[in-house]
Amino acid sequence: MQWDPQAIMLHAEDPANNFADLEGRTIAAVPGSVWFRYLVKKFNYQNVKEIPATFTIANFLHDPQYIQQIFVTSEPFFVEQSGGVKPKILLIKDTGYQIYRVFFTTRSYLEKNPEIVRKFVAASVRGWRDYIQDPSAANAEIAKRNPEMNVERMKFSWNALKEGGFVYGSDSSGASVGKFDPQRWNETTKFREALELSQKISTRRGVTRWNSPRAYDLSEAGNSASGSTSNIRIIPIQASIRNAASWPFQIFDCHIKNHSPPIDKKATNHCKRLRVRPMIAGFLAC
Repeated sequence: MQWDPQAIMLHAEDPANNFADLEGRTIAAVPGSVWFRYLVKKFNYQNVKEIPATFTIANFLHDPQYIQQIFVTSEPFFVEQSGGVKPKILLIKDTGYQIYRVFFTTRSYLEKNPEIVRKFVAASVRGWRDYIQDPSAANAEIAKRNPEMNVERMKFSWNALKEGGFVYGSDSSGASVGKFDPQRWNETTKFREALELSQKISTRRGVTRWNSPRAYDLSEAGNSASGSTSNIRIIPIQASIRNAASWPFQIFDCHIKNHSPPIDKKATNHCKRLRVRPMIAGFLAC
């Protein structure tokens, strides 16, 4: 994804209208989230409390002061479906935290399975372009595999992605899917270093290199009808994974099979142990 669909959700009547207004408030977020640390530094918060996110909207529905981390494609839908007023949304990307949402793989897997990676990348780029243009085929397959993803929920998610330009970015033609902007990588480098999340090693072609798996230019990866394109150009970008919570290039965890609506305070829909399969290809906007 060209833009990150993470946001802060508040009640419609909440007096806060921007991120600067959150001083003195409590925010439910995934512990260790980079974006939270970024906001604290950018807005010089002195008294903002972070509590663990529960991945439900139960607390939000029962507490008019509650503020929580969300995906714009998910939680607002359940708030409205539960009879609540349309919530107030503050997009994190609007603060300058403009990361990509991506897939990644290990260098060793890539070197051993280049054809699988190429096919995965080609299918992913083409799939996202096709989905934004017309989601009917993808929605039919999602509904078949996960009946909990009803028509209304899928329509809401698609509208949020399309209207927000999260997949296509600023180019509505879809030509930017899979592309990386060196300037944005430089900006990401700067705030990671400011937050002491990365140690810069060297710079080449305007893109900073860190210690981690390689990144790829996937802008031409979706052009092969067979899905076997070789048009994947290695970009000298690397980034160190200190732990999953502090890593800004993550898997976009939408449409999890058997993921129940997040309204129960005692939700049982979360895995005790999360795994990432190595098939997940090089850096790619999810």
